[in-house]
Amino acid sequence: TCLEIGRSLHHLGVCLGRRQREYNDKKTGDNVAQGGEDSNSSTDDILSTIVPLEINAYRDALQAYKSAIYILSSAEKNIVTLSEIDKSPLNQTRGQDSLRNQSNAPMHFQGERNGADDELHQIRDAKITVELHLADTLTCLGYCHDSKLSEYDKSLKAYRESLSLYIRHVGRFHRMVSNTLHNMGNIHAELKQWSEASSCYRQSLAILKRKEEQERSTWLQSKRNETGDISPESLDPHAFVSSMNEDIAFTLQCLGSSLAEVGEFDVSIACFQESIERMKKDDDNVNPDTPSPFVGEVLSQMASIYLNQASGISQKLNWQSHVLLFSGVEGRKSEDPRFLIARQT
Repeated sequence: TCLEIGRSLHHLGVCLGRRQREYNDKKTGDNVAQGGEDSNSSTDDILSTIVPLEINAYRDALQAYKSAIYILSSAEKNIVTLSEIDKSPLNQTRGQDSLRNQSNAPMHFQGERNGADDELHQIRDAKITVELHLADTLTCLGYCHDSKLSEYDKSLKAYRESLSLYIRHVGRFHRMVSNTLHNMGNIHAELKQWSEASSCYRQSLAILKRKEEQERSTWLQSKRNETGDISPESLDPHAFVSSMNEDIAFTLQCLGSSLAEVGEFDVSIACFQESIERMKKDDDNVNPDTPSPFVGEVLSQMASIYLNQASGISQKLNWQSHVLLFSGVEGRKSEDPRFLIARQT
């Protein structure tokens, strides 16, 4: 029951978020129709009401899931305790004495133990399911605190809890782990915590590239099945485009921006270049005649880095030139008798 309540509340939060986006789109359309003027206040009132309702729905869903986990944990503990009692030496001796007196007891005793093991297994599976639902709700709650309320500390807390649950149950290299790390990186970047942001983006990127390699292996195997035994070198490298390609390109852009802020310009430029190459590959497959705004944005970021580097080099050269010029003048002054007389007087 608690699980079903949690699911319903989570779905309510998702519906409220969808409704908010619809009102935002309507407000934007009304503003465009009115020449950029603000639309009526009724839409603003609705929007200001929806967000708290959405967050409350997710919070109530969390409480329902936690209640379900508590109930399942209590049941699990009880079964484990009973199992340990059954396995105690005293009970085993009593059980053996009882079994000697009943011809059908061995099968009955073994059936009870198997039934308890099955029940324990079902409880643990149900607990994992609830905790994964809990992780999904925490992710939604973190997104609300981040993008809608700018409450970054609360958002990071929710993301960290969901990340821990995802890693525990689906593994460190799951797509949801990558998404959560990327979201955490965005928050650190918003807070100008560039080292933390870079770390999150790097971990997210490593997971995505690992998934890409798995897709590439599957693709190569399918090609071998179609055309016989062929080597990877004989295939066109541009023929394979991973479903992760766009996500990798965006993550590379974010990583490049963070690295530029901590002064790792060479690595930052390398990230930007790989990001551009990936997006161009996607664009060539979709619409080769239309340049991508994303590529233009990344090129602008690269230009900014080169400009800053050039400015830094220019300042250093100007300073070195200044030192050389004025040190030469001072040297000539020290050798000129007129300056010596002037100093003495």
